[in-house]
Formats: sequence, structure tokens, C-alpha cells
Amino acid sequence: MQRIQSQNHLFTEQRTNILPEERKPMEKKLPRWPWIVAAIAVLFVLQSVQQARYRSQVDHFPDDSIIGNGKPVLLQISSADCIYCRRMLPTLTELAYEYTDRFTVAIVSLDKRPQAKQKYDVQAVPVQIFYDGQGQELFRHTGKMSRDEILDCWRRLGIEIP
Repeated sequence: MQRIQSQNHLFTEQRTNILPEERKPMEKKLPRWPWIVAAIAVLFVLQSVQQARYRSQVDHFPDDSIIGNGKPVLLQISSADCIYCRRMLPTLTELAYEYTDRFTVAIVSLDKRPQAKQKYDVQAVPVQIFYDGQGQELFRHTGKMSRDEILDCWRRLGIEIP
């Protein structure tokens, strides 16, 4: 910094090592909020599509009215808002087709039947309830279960699973 005194006024001159031709023009920064809003909107649309797909697929499963009809039942209490419920749906579909002669897979959606939450004393979803052929509850699990965990549970409960 160099101080220059002229006509009883004190001026300050700043010296830089940048030559005028090396100076870059100021770049205008675009605001970020439109990108954030767009990202949130995309996530909302994806969530809505997944929920709609889940609701349409759940309609292909029987409900809890089949419990006690002489065949063991795996009943899942679920909701379209639950990520783990949606993630388990392909597993339940696979088990329903592969083991149709051993047990039945049924789903009750709390979206369509909110009274089932109280009927089955559900605190969180997903809940899997294993029933014997006479409709007696054998085992209850809250949370996500893998295919192998479900099959192991049936084996522990005495259902013959190859």
C-alpha cells in the first residue's frame, strides 16, 4: 500500500500484481434454490409413483379373510408409505407363487383398512404374522424380513419347507 498525499487529502492506492489484461470478468452466479426445488419435486413424483405401484400390486394378494381356512398363512400388515413394505413386496410375491402348496401369503394394507392397526395391535410396519391352518397366531415379527428369514421361520414353526 502506498499513501499519496495531495492537496491536504490522504488517498490510499492499492497495488496488485495482476495486470489488467489478466483480470477475469466477474462471473454471475446463478441461485441454487431452483435446483433444490426441482430435486425435491422429482423425489416427490418418484415417491408417488412407487406408492401407486405398491397399491396396485397389493390388490393381487388375498386379505386376512383366508386365515383359519386349513392352510398356514403369512399375513403382512403394511402401508404404501413404508419403504420396507414396498421392498418386501417382490419377496412376498415370489414366495406366494413358489410355495403356494405350503402356505398362503396375504397382505393387509393400512391405507385401505386403517382399522387393522388396532385389530392386529400394530405399532410399526411392516409386521409379519405367521398363522397355522386353524388360524392360531404362531409368530409375529416387526420389520423387514428376507426370503430366507421367512422360510427359516416357517421351518422353526414346523411347516415342512424344502
